[in-house]
Amino acid sequence: MARGGPLADRRVRRPAAWLSLHAERFHWKASVAGLDADLGGLLPTEHVVLHFPREKTEDERRLLARDAEVSWRAVREFAGLRWTPRPFTSSSIAAPRRSAA
Repeated sequence: MARGGPLADRRVRRPAAWLSLHAERFHWKASVAGLDADLGGLLPTEHVVLHFPREKTEDERRLLARDAEVSWRAVREFAGLRWTPRPFTSSSIAAPRRSAA
C-alpha cells in the first residue's frame, strides 16, 4: 500500500488530472489550431496530416508528403498492423540544411 494511504493518493491524482486538463496551456500538448498558427503550412495526405513551416517550397512539401506516407507504411508493415483509413496528425519542424561543400 502507498505510504499515507488513500488520502495521499488523492493529493497526487487531483493535481495530475488538473495539469492534464491544462496541457495545451502549458505547452505539453500541441493543438491543431496552435500548430496552424505557429507553422502555417498544412498538407493532408492519404494517411497523414502534415503541419510544416509556411516557408517550405512546393518541392519540399511534396517530398515531406511522400516521405511521411512511406514511413507510415513501413511502420505499419514492420509492426504487422492493418492499414487504417483514418489519417493521423504530424508536425514537421525544419531541420538545419547541410551544405554540399
